[in-house]
Amino acid sequence: MEKYFNWIIKANGQAVSGATIVVTSSESGGAVIYASADGAVIADSTVYTNASGYFFFYAPSGKYILSISGTGISPYVITDVSLYEETPNSQVIVGTPTAVTVPIYKTNGTMQVMINGLPQIIGASYSYLETNSTTITFNEALTAGDVVTVRR
Repeated sequence: MEKYFNWIIKANGQAVSGATIVVTSSESGGAVIYASADGAVIADSTVYTNASGYFFFYAPSGKYILSISGTGISPYVITDVSLYEETPNSQVIVGTPTAVTVPIYKTNGTMQVMINGLPQIIGASYSYLETNSTTITFNEALTAGDVVTVRR
């Protein structure tokens, strides 16, 4: 189960409160969405923005379409919203490299990098990669046996 969240904001920066977001599946047309990772089904696959324009839902991995409407905005559609289960990628280090190449999905976002379970501050980010991997360079050589874990 994956969480999707976003904000509906007008061009002038004003939040759109009470906007309606209808979620459908790109693959099957219908969609079942949830209020939490282990919560109740949201009726009619419809969520609404709060006073800050914020909305969220949980859904199984897949591709979704969001149809958005509300007072003061023209209806519009966000296509190709992809939700996929986050699977950390771990590698046990052999030798003493200063960089590792890790597999990641083609997407936008940031990465959390940990060495032996401790978060590292390296400012790793990526945007729609043309390959299925990226190289992370560290300031110091890693030690044989270190475990590097990457979460997106």
